Amino acid sequence: MHFSCSQCRYQFCSGCNNPYHKTICKMPRCNCNGLHAHHPRDCLFYLRDWEPPRLQALLQKRAVEFNTDPSNGAQTDACGVMEQKDEAGRPIDSPCGHQTQPGQAGLCE
Repeated sequence: MHFSCSQCRYQFCSGCNNPYHKTICKMPRCNCNGLHAHHPRDCLFYLRDWEPPRLQALLQKRAVEFNTDPSNGAQTDACGVMEQKDEAGRPIDSPCGHQTQPGQAGLCE
């Protein structure tokens, strides 16, 4: 996903605000043609596919506090994070419902 400024037409990534490259990329060794962007090294885009233990190790290494136990009263057998799902051709908000794992604060992967 990307956005374009309505005033100056600047195009940038909606996740990391990195500029899009239309045809000629300024990144070394890039062979992409057409509209694309490169996320900066500190963009959360790179963390999206990490397994929970690897993410937890990164947080611990940087001394970031996080919970591994579900909050009081939270459902612990199925993930309760709300997602938008397509049901009968209509978007419906409903809980994720995937199985949760111990040490993941009552959330699925």
